[in-house]
Amino acid sequence: VGLSFWRWFGGALILVPFVWKDVLRNWPTVRANAKMFLIMGGLIVMSGMGLMLAVNYTPAINATLVNASQPAITAIAAAALGRERLGFRQWLGVLAATIGIMVMASQGDWEVIATFSFNAGDIIIFIATFGFSLYALNLHRLPHEMGLFTSLCLVGMGGSLVMLPVYLYESYFIRPVPLTLQSLSAILTLAIFMTVLSIFTWNAGNRAVGPSRAELLERSEHPLLELFAR
Repeated sequence: VGLSFWRWFGGALILVPFVWKDVLRNWPTVRANAKMFLIMGGLIVMSGMGLMLAVNYTPAINATLVNASQPAITAIAAAALGRERLGFRQWLGVLAATIGIMVMASQGDWEVIATFSFNAGDIIIFIATFGFSLYALNLHRLPHEMGLFTSLCLVGMGGSLVMLPVYLYESYFIRPVPLTLQSLSAILTLAIFMTVLSIFTWNAGNRAVGPSRAELLERSEHPLLELFAR
């Protein structure tokens, strides 16, 4: 929890010097959308924490493979909400992904599927992956008046605020984040590359081509240059 909290809070702090003018300029919009920033921040930050928690109970390869179900989950949710229409080939892909993940999570044991006795870590990953999908599907609700970096900073701040009680509980009752060079370097690496750069490009892709295509890392005819210029 501590690693996830500082990853996001640190990433938001890194962005503050670059976005504070935009925040002040659009303060009425920020205030009107404060609840949305908290919800979106809670979804992305708590889902990321879920992945870190899950690898305490399941192998990392399982976590990676189950998390790969996100494109399928996002596509189904987008179709159910009327955001996108899936063709026959897309539905076949969703079906194939679902079957593959069930086989992997159950290790090919039908009894595990029949009794739904998946590893606790696998279940946590499924929940976290669903949270990522909800985040992707609601990115369009963030105000477009502000730049993507500004929105990311506010989402990071909102998510950090949502996670703060859980972080304080872990620090007091379990163990705090150690103040070492190794932990600081890990937090800084995650904050720069995974929070700022990775999530920024993911947000940009979602806004440009839609959640389902962005999850599948497909390129479309929509130019990304407009987004980066904005």
